[in-house]
Amino acid sequence: MDCGGVRVHPGDVVLADENGVLVMSPDEAWALARKAIELQQAEQQTLSRLRAGESYADVLDTRLALRAVAA
Repeated sequence: MDCGGVRVHPGDVVLADENGVLVMSPDEAWALARKAIELQQAEQQTLSRLRAGESYADVLDTRLALRAVAA
């Protein structure tokens, strides 16, 4: 079936908000959900390190990246 010019299959995941509509297969939805959870966990680790007093540059290891660019 088509909806607004987009093919939608039974079992597809449909997400919608004021910006638009996203249609994806269940496999895609699970993969994106796992990635979102990983990103959220990484963000929590970053915030914990910042609260503990580490600098943002150290948390992101930007000094190492800058040394690699300068080399």
